Amino acid sequence: MLCRRWHSRHPVRLSYVTAEGDLASSPYARKALVCAHELGLQSEFEVVSVETSPIQSSSEVNLANPLGKVPVLLREDGPDLFDSAVICEYLDSLVAGSKLFPQAGEERWRSLRMHALADGLCDAALAVRRERNRPPELRWPD
Repeated sequence: MLCRRWHSRHPVRLSYVTAEGDLASSPYARKALVCAHELGLQSEFEVVSVETSPIQSSSEVNLANPLGKVPVLLREDGPDLFDSAVICEYLDSLVAGSKLFPQAGEERWRSLRMHALADGLCDAALAVRRERNRPPELRWPD
């Protein structure tokens, strides 16, 4: 997912991987989109669908992220950001008041622990989807 923040307040473009019309088939991109929504920022971004996979990269994504992965946040006022954890923290920094990721204390560690759990769930979801997409004769037995 590529996303560009708008000049007016947050000029960003967020990129995500799609498959057959899915809004965001990358769980990491969905996580970044959920953070934007929870922070009330979803309308301030241009979200662009980019088709990419481990075997078919996107030159647009590769220019913004040397790892060739999504999501990517393209900023006009700073370097592009990639990795859902970094993008979520950046989005959180744009909003005053109540934060998804507190800056200090036990609340921060609880929040970051949940963030790490979400990443682990994303990893598991991708592994399951990749296994299901393999030809039946190459799949691991249940």
